[in-house]
Amino acid sequence: MTDVRYVTVARVGDVPDGGVRVVRIDDLPIAIFRLGDQHFALEDVCTHDGGPLAEGFVEGDVIECPRHGARFDIRTGAVLAMPAIAPVPTYPVRVVGDAIQVGWPDAGDAPQVAATATPQQASRPESAVPAAPSAGATTPAGDASAPSQQELAVRSALETVMDPEIGLSVVDV
Repeated sequence: MTDVRYVTVARVGDVPDGGVRVVRIDDLPIAIFRLGDQHFALEDVCTHDGGPLAEGFVEGDVIECPRHGARFDIRTGAVLAMPAIAPVPTYPVRVVGDAIQVGWPDAGDAPQVAATATPQQASRPESAVPAAPSAGATTPAGDASAPSQQELAVRSALETVMDPEIGLSVVDV
């Protein structure tokens, strides 16, 4: 297993409670969520079609993809609602002083970190989101259950293939 080192990505004040901030580590977008006094890091990608999760709706500990409504547990990356079927990769987070640090696979070189602006997230009180069961472990980087970029591209391309009888994409079917 690859060693993990912690990389400072933001300050505690940079992420509002119930909000998100996107950072890039080694050119991979990572969404940093704050739920109360806890922070969570997920790859900023919907496993259904590769869209940016951080642009979605946050309600409690759930993020809803803005494209097709797939829902994920912010704490674990677990899928809570289709059309996604694969969990979002997560990374361990710790706070040291006021620095938010993400556990990143140690590849020998210092990871490159850059923050990107993310709009304030809207909540959607009209949609009731059931509470997800708690899970203790996060999906480490490189987990075999996480889809590859190639798999995400194939899924995205398949969304354009329509079933002529029912008018849905083969992914939605």
